[in-house]
Amino acid sequence: MAIRSKKNYTAVPEDELSTIAQKLETIEQRQRDTSSDQADQLDMTVPDTHRLLKTKRPLNFIERLLSRLINMFSPQPIIGNIIALLIALGALYYVFNFLQTTSLARYHDYFAIGIQLFAALQIIKSGTRSLLLPAIAVIVGVIAYQQLQVGQLLFAFDRDFYLHLSVVGIIGLAASMLSIT
Repeated sequence: MAIRSKKNYTAVPEDELSTIAQKLETIEQRQRDTSSDQADQLDMTVPDTHRLLKTKRPLNFIERLLSRLINMFSPQPIIGNIIALLIALGALYYVFNFLQTTSLARYHDYFAIGIQLFAALQIIKSGTRSLLLPAIAVIVGVIAYQQLQVGQLLFAFDRDFYLHLSVVGIIGLAASMLSIT
């Protein structure tokens, strides 16, 4: 019995059909074997630690609080802000060390203030996604402000700069209240 193909309307012999069917079965069997081998290897090499460590009891208040705090201080959502702050630090280093000898030296203070404002905006903006940068700004600002004497510099900045840094951190922490769910 011959079957006709729809495209060419030519007869396909039965022995050819059985050969094709056998080849398809072989391919399907190989795929099943390969996928089961891969699944077995995956199960043996990578244990599902989340499933192993998860308890069946409900979380108590302390565990929920700690879990939420860990998520709130996560650096992952603010990686872009961290990169922007590193660029700002590099720009400030350039302004304070290399811009002094060029014809733009008279604009030195304006460049520094502009870069500092953009860095402050990054700290405040990061406060809406994570508490990490605003908290670091408050801690570093308060410690540096307390340790420096009047007229003493730390990384080319005086005591007032670190006071302003802590205020920016407090504003960032206040901005984080807008995003707490």
